[in-house]
Amino acid sequence: MAASLAGLVRLASVLLSTLSSHKGMGLWYGLLGLRFVGLLMAGRPWSQDESDFVCNATLSPYCSAACFEAHFAFPMDAAWDFSYLLALLPVACLYFLSPASPEAPSPDNQALGLVRGHPGDIVSQEAVQPTIQASGPRRRPWLAVACGLSLAVVEVTFLTVVFRLQLPQIRPRICLASRCPSLPVVNCLVRNMAQKVTSLAILGLVSSINLMAALVFVGVACLSG
Repeated sequence: MAASLAGLVRLASVLLSTLSSHKGMGLWYGLLGLRFVGLLMAGRPWSQDESDFVCNATLSPYCSAACFEAHFAFPMDAAWDFSYLLALLPVACLYFLSPASPEAPSPDNQALGLVRGHPGDIVSQEAVQPTIQASGPRRRPWLAVACGLSLAVVEVTFLTVVFRLQLPQIRPRICLASRCPSLPVVNCLVRNMAQKVTSLAILGLVSSINLMAALVFVGVACLSG
């Protein structure tokens, strides 16, 4: 686990150095990284859900698999991964909408307030700054608001799925496997319930942070636009 996290940190540092050419994207990169770490932490208690599924009767492998499929009818892991991919789309849109950072001048020229242009020409930073700003992409506040709202919708949907569909799967229930009609009344439950509830709470916390950030961004964009 430590080796994988170290590799992810190195990969994240390379990606951040590559994507740091646009202003105002550090917050969204941090939120995506926080969500990714939350998914890794929450996925560990659910990695052995089939072995953690037990019933109070001896079942054949076929009926045991049928009870397991009836109990976990919603694809949890696929929903987690798909929600992360959906969250990447608004952030990618914000990346293309954000202005590009101008190249930083050298320390000597910055101290002198001078920037060298063509060979033999020296102009002041004040003369170059309007040109740099004019060369950047035009701001589109309504597109930024749409990206923020899209991210908020993704997080609200993810929270609904986690707490309305996935959380009830932890509770004990009677096996209602239609593939085994002769099956007697069998109660089944999932072990390590506390760890699984904690993992869902971690996902809910991370998703709530992303939701609040998206709503604050939408409010600021609407007021400034």
